[in-house]
Amino acid sequence: MALRCLYKLALWAAAVFFAVVLAVCLLSVGIWSALLAAAALAVLFALRPLLAGLTETGARRAFWVLFALFALAAGAFAFAVRVEPAWDFGRVYHGALEITSSGAIRIDWQYFLESNNNFFLALVLAPVFIAGSILGLSPLASGILFNLAAIDGSVLLLWAAAKRRWGAKWALAAALACFACAGLWLYGPIFYTDTLSMPFVSLGLYLAQRWSEGKRSPWLAAAMGLAAFLAFRLKPTAFFLYLALALLWLLRRGGALKAVAAGLAVFAVCMAGWQVWLGHNPVLDTGAIEEYRLPPLHYVMMGLKNPGGYDESDHLASQALPDAAARTAHAREEILRRLADYGPLGFLDHLRQKLAYTWADGSWFGSHKLGIDPIDPGVLRQWVADSGEHWPVFQCLVNAQQLLICLGLAACAVWQARRGEQGDSLLWAALVTLLGAGLFLLVWETRSRYLVGLLPLILTVSARGLGAIFALRPKK
Repeated sequence: MALRCLYKLALWAAAVFFAVVLAVCLLSVGIWSALLAAAALAVLFALRPLLAGLTETGARRAFWVLFALFALAAGAFAFAVRVEPAWDFGRVYHGALEITSSGAIRIDWQYFLESNNNFFLALVLAPVFIAGSILGLSPLASGILFNLAAIDGSVLLLWAAAKRRWGAKWALAAALACFACAGLWLYGPIFYTDTLSMPFVSLGLYLAQRWSEGKRSPWLAAAMGLAAFLAFRLKPTAFFLYLALALLWLLRRGGALKAVAAGLAVFAVCMAGWQVWLGHNPVLDTGAIEEYRLPPLHYVMMGLKNPGGYDESDHLASQALPDAAARTAHAREEILRRLADYGPLGFLDHLRQKLAYTWADGSWFGSHKLGIDPIDPGVLRQWVADSGEHWPVFQCLVNAQQLLICLGLAACAVWQARRGEQGDSLLWAALVTLLGAGLFLLVWETRSRYLVGLLPLILTVSARGLGAIFALRPKK
């Protein structure tokens, strides 16, 4: 009985959370974006018979045609708006280049001691650059192509999972949401943890669907554990899906305990192996890692300064302290001080600002990143980069799109909460994933970019929610 209550409680918590997110977004995006979103919703409602009238074969054919067009157009767009790697993206890029040339990181080693997941990414990118050089490609071109493959692969895995779960028509609806999403276009030239963690979210969804079909081999459980490890090493928010799936199987599938244990064992072995290798690796001297490591409370501290994003002064203040223990003590004191300064009403306003900063940006922070060190100013960049002349028009459009996405999330959460245990277990896991990531980013340092890796999941859930609003009857 307690487990059943927990299952329903999670759904209602997601419903409340995304209703609040939708309200915050409505208050944040401006009247023109809201009117555009309402008009787009009316158009989608008018076009719903087209999706309902498609045959399964027709939906499959439509997907492959549209996917090919998306892959080509998004690829051309990525090369048209490419940027010189800067910020953390640039540091990882140059770290990977150093690995390819000398086999070790000697220049920016302190940064990689602070950012363990970015060291992992540099190790991933180094062989990509080597393979690209064999083919006559520059490191930048190799990275962009690798990134585009990750984005396209994420859409393909999402399509495969949704088609097996709900049929080709609903899989096409989710894919159309991906093709239209600004985030998947804007991050094409930025091969960083946000997009390179994305395939492991779609892969987790696909493997979970195969499990639900009765394919419960040890190899599938092992694949889940390995995928969970890679997701965690690249972007912890992507790992939330695997936590939600493990919780789902423990709540609803009594016979799944062995599978969860097997997946957890593979994950633990991979984590232990990584830690052992990290302590003895020839690429980066980790002997001083405790001297430079930033503790978790540092990121909580940064998240408490409005609107909750990265703060350079906080970072420099933590770096100036001698070790992790001193940084932890400093962060704890600063957290308590900031909470006291806010007071109850101030803290509620702080949470509102964090929600808006995380969820109300239709470019998912991509417009800002494309404005940093552009290679070619070009006409496109004048529209899509926040430094461009016509960017306010683009911002209005993508924020309208963001309202539709958040409306779909809220609708799906309410729909599934009302159905309770009769609802879709995979949607339960998806909603719990997004709820967990959303609550985590309310505490942690945040920005909309940190949700980019979850976009396939976000768009699938949103498409299902909009379908519920339109009262379309999905395949059971």
